[in-house]
Amino acid sequence: MRIHKLSDETIMKIAAGEVITGTYAVVKELIENSIDSNATAINVEIIDGGKSLIKVIDNGIGMNEEEIKYAVQPHTTSKINKIDDLYNLETYGFRGEALSSICRVSRMKITSRTNNEELATMISFIGGKEVNKKKVSASVGTQIEIEDLFFNIPARRKFLKSSSAEGRMVTEIIEKFILSSDTSIVYKRENKEIYNISKDYTLKEKFKILFPELKDNDLIILNKNYNWLKINGIISNPKITRFNRSAQIFFVNGRYVKSGDLFSVFERAYGEMLETRRHPYGVLFIDVNPREVDVNVHPQKLEVKFSDASKLLKLLKTSIREELDNQTEFKLEFYEDNEVKEDIKNTKDSNELEDYRFYENKIKENVEQKETTYNNFLNNDFSIEDSNKKYFNQEKSTFKYNTEQKKLNWENLNESPKSTLKNISKNQIFISNTKDVDDYRIVGIIFKRYIILEFKNKIKLIDFHAAHERVIFEKLKKQFFDKKINTKLLLNPIKIKLDELRKETLKNNIENLKKLGIEIEKKEDVFYIKGVPAEFKIENIENTVFELLDNFRLEGIENMNKIYDNAIATMSCRAAVKTGDNIVGIETLIQNLMDMKLLTCPHGRPIAMDIDLNKLDTYFERK
Repeated sequence: MRIHKLSDETIMKIAAGEVITGTYAVVKELIENSIDSNATAINVEIIDGGKSLIKVIDNGIGMNEEEIKYAVQPHTTSKINKIDDLYNLETYGFRGEALSSICRVSRMKITSRTNNEELATMISFIGGKEVNKKKVSASVGTQIEIEDLFFNIPARRKFLKSSSAEGRMVTEIIEKFILSSDTSIVYKRENKEIYNISKDYTLKEKFKILFPELKDNDLIILNKNYNWLKINGIISNPKITRFNRSAQIFFVNGRYVKSGDLFSVFERAYGEMLETRRHPYGVLFIDVNPREVDVNVHPQKLEVKFSDASKLLKLLKTSIREELDNQTEFKLEFYEDNEVKEDIKNTKDSNELEDYRFYENKIKENVEQKETTYNNFLNNDFSIEDSNKKYFNQEKSTFKYNTEQKKLNWENLNESPKSTLKNISKNQIFISNTKDVDDYRIVGIIFKRYIILEFKNKIKLIDFHAAHERVIFEKLKKQFFDKKINTKLLLNPIKIKLDELRKETLKNNIENLKKLGIEIEKKEDVFYIKGVPAEFKIENIENTVFELLDNFRLEGIENMNKIYDNAIATMSCRAAVKTGDNIVGIETLIQNLMDMKLLTCPHGRPIAMDIDLNKLDTYFERK
């Protein structure tokens, strides 16, 4: 094929594919136009996830008939006149291509009226061509309806996600505008009102609506002014975290952006205050001179470049750290058993959306997994006991955290040898049941975390949390695929607070949770945890459910077997013993590890390490 010029229609449809990556992108562009038109109230409605209908109504300055016709033409805009204006932007839009791109790949109807007109103009377009025009009665402002997105590009339409997934992404982008704009927003999805947010709500009020698990005392206000740079927003106390970064939201000059640098600096500011692989909440507004930032580097304007990024990021990190140091302090409180209230909970929230790697899979083909292996842990006698009759409550600022480790017996321990390390003879030798594994002696536990074993020619250190977590994982995984995870009904069902995205995910995954032993009951629009897995206790079941729901949101991205693996790993982590627990049944745990030849926990962390006797002798110059 020789070089030739593409037709205008082909060019526009290619451009539309770059700008319109999904229904959420259409909603984003239309809301940005509404805000740029000085609207103080915006109504958004979608049907079929936005694939069948997107309707956006605002009370902005409106357009007359001539402006409507201009607006759907490529590269027409009211935002800039010359190239220098790109570096002094105070509006969301500027390229003049979004509305024309949307118009070319949908059935669009625009109704708009300016303040000096008595009647509004309504013009209908199909595939970018005007098909109808008339005067109608309407309020000042603009209403845009988009039907049948990509109806004329079937190959592109089939790549739209499911209605549920597209709708979820629209909800997410709506939430960004709720946080960033001083505009009242009403959002309806599938004829149901999801949000009705007044422009008079404070940022903290909005943030708590979007993340209902948060309380006032969980949040810290950030307000820094460096003349050329302003940093405002809300961050969470270091103990209020999630397993992913979905609650970290950044705006630059009011524009929502995604930036790996901002995510990284935000968390580095917390430093050692954060637990491993936990992520704080935060919504931050970074305001700089428009000339110091380039927003014209991404088709959807979701990325930006700063003229002096290192200086800005350094100040951002310093600002967050200073505020954390100033507003975070430790207090100690003690509670008797009957004084511990339901609201004293760690509101750490859900899901770590990371890749679980099981390194021992590489050697599985060389290891014979016998049925007797499973019998060892199905009749497991490994548990923990409360090490104290009191609860130790660590309080950060005014935040209460119950760090008491729950008794995580596996319910079937009646025949278990309740032997603790205290009554194991120092000279007692355990005869291994596993071929090729030497006999060993349990030496003790160090740092309330690691078990020391002595073999003939080496010392083995075992992380008992990682070990217990993996044993539970193997037990649960087999029960899951055998469809034998039993549920224990709760005497008092637990009410759970869900944001809109999790609520939708839960509705679609009630049966999946039931397969994992968690039974959910819905009364009106409120959900309750009615049953939990019967054979072991999960620490903080509400947060575990949050985490599982965030995991199920990956459906369509990950295959379901991987999603179930991740879910079972999450439950195993919640049920395993923790550092400082008084361990019972060490021998059984160790024997299970030997029998199953387990190398890592479900998250890929090593379970044990060996120190060879020859290396010790060499170090101490005994050889």
